[in-house]
Amino acid sequence: HEVIIITGKYDESVLGEGFRTQIDVDGQSGETTSLAEVLAESVGVSVRSLGGLGGFASISIRGASPSHTAIIIDGVPVSRIASVVDDVEALDLASFSTVEVYRGAVPVEYGGAALGGALSLRTRLGPDQDGHIAHVSAALGSFGSRHLRGRVSDVALGGRLRFHAGASYRGATGDYDYYNDNGTPL
Repeated sequence: HEVIIITGKYDESVLGEGFRTQIDVDGQSGETTSLAEVLAESVGVSVRSLGGLGGFASISIRGASPSHTAIIIDGVPVSRIASVVDDVEALDLASFSTVEVYRGAVPVEYGGAALGGALSLRTRLGPDQDGHIAHVSAALGSFGSRHLRGRVSDVALGGRLRFHAGASYRGATGDYDYYNDNGTPL
């Protein structure tokens, strides 16, 4: 028997740039945009949300079911670890430096087996381009909506350890009036 082993790195020229979309995360800074909202604007990505602030949201790429879409954080396929479908609304966009959407063919280094495609996220490590290591943001909005986020990203042990720690809170009172005439003309 002859065994042939082929190794190598994913060559983007094989698939072409049209199958991969890299989302500009830094272009979203200063906004209170969620990862699900940003993904909804990407070509071929459909976001299904249960609605409301903090409601469950899943993604579907090219019409495939959400369970056929791999979610990879720092090279680890998290959608296969804890559940079949992950809540992308729970992921804070500002915690990531790179967001890439693969439509159709998924690179071999990401498992290559996702039928619909993959969402690849890379955690923001180390100080930002201005040298800041800590970031805090707070906002208030209509109907009692509010958020508070904090994250620390730095380098330690002479550059051998890069880390990121973050926490966030989002909430709303939702105290708006809703008139329902129960479908009657009166």
